[in-house]
Amino acid sequence: MISVIITLYNKAAYIERALRSVLNQTYQDFEIVVVDDGSTDGGGDIVSKFTDPRVRLVRQRNAGAGAARNRGIRESRGEWIAMLDGDDEWLPGFLEAIADLSAKCPQTGLCATGYRTVFKRSLSVDTTLSHQQDPRLIIRDYFVKARVASIVCASSQAIPRRVYEEVGTFVEGEPMGEDQDMWGRIALKYPVAYDCRVLSVCHAEAAERSSSKFTKEPTFPPFVRSAQLAIRAGQIDKTILPSLQGYLNRVLMDYLARVVGSGDRTELRRTLQDEFFPTRSLHKPPGILRRASLLLPGPLASFVQRALGSRAGYLLRPVRSDEGVVRRASWARLN
Repeated sequence: MISVIITLYNKAAYIERALRSVLNQTYQDFEIVVVDDGSTDGGGDIVSKFTDPRVRLVRQRNAGAGAARNRGIRESRGEWIAMLDGDDEWLPGFLEAIADLSAKCPQTGLCATGYRTVFKRSLSVDTTLSHQQDPRLIIRDYFVKARVASIVCASSQAIPRRVYEEVGTFVEGEPMGEDQDMWGRIALKYPVAYDCRVLSVCHAEAAERSSSKFTKEPTFPPFVRSAQLAIRAGQIDKTILPSLQGYLNRVLMDYLARVVGSGDRTELRRTLQDEFFPTRSLHKPPGILRRASLLLPGPLASFVQRALGSRAGYLLRPVRSDEGVVRRASWARLN
């Protein structure tokens, strides 16, 4: 049995869609645990109207995404645990793909599929990996792929319970980055099994989606600290160390884009000086950020930095591929 954990916080407009996408799966051996993390819009009441005995509602005071996911893990019973955000959805074959991966790759630490991100005005971007005939892959070095793009999202993955017991659960109290930290901690110890078919849909256009908010007080990425501790403890396989460092630099760049927007020039200069790893692709911190910290007002520098990787770039170059990572933009019309 697969346990499906749906985290819910003020997603009343979308939670029925998320639930029905699970109930409509071709693979039906599952339970659903919906963790209502202190919603104030009645989303939990919508869940309570579902009569399928596999759907269970757990309510708690608002404690954040990490705490809600951990509560769901504790309440669940399956040997594999799949996560779905309350405003996202799965295509009908998602759980079947996860079950197939878990059976064929029992020693993996994480199973995932390709996913679609839907933005406003129906622009969508598919993120997946290239393949030949068989869409199922084993990724030995996750960081080679992840430094190009996030090949796993919160709603496109499942993790065996035994792995949570070994590496720990989600960090709590972090407004962002708790899922990125979890994937990274697993990838330091395990290979990742991947189905290249796009079977999960992440709705970035949904209202109140925390990942779309440009926070005024950006928090340092938790996985950077997790990886730094592992490196200092000598726990990193030397064969993946270069790709890990390249990935950490990418995470730091994303963090600095938010720091520039917040106008915190002291933190920008500290991070540029102290945190980056010297790699082939980055021998010294990016000059554009250093100049931005000195010359441009915070909001304008933030706009320049974000524009470099904006969605508009996908329209100019609809298909991007690097290190086997494929990102394809299109105009989506989803029901």
